[in-house]
Amino acid sequence: MSSNILEDFMKLAEFAAAIKKHPRTVQRWCQTEGLPFTRNGKEITLHVPTYRQWLMGRMSNVRHERPTRARKIKPDAMKS
Repeated sequence: MSSNILEDFMKLAEFAAAIKKHPRTVQRWCQTEGLPFTRNGKEITLHVPTYRQWLMGRMSNVRHERPTRARKIKPDAMKS
């Protein structure tokens, strides 16, 4: 058993640097996207294994295509 109980946790700033995101982006994920976090005093910390689970839960294999424009029907085509 490890002697450091916080070894799986990272401060927000170092976590953001590790995943190459701005700290405000990660903070926004915590506030609006449901990324779990905890506070140690005023410092936001993130549990790395929980982040991995959160990220896996957001994965999608759906291909997003741009919506197509509706075609205009010519008046002559409607007579048939």
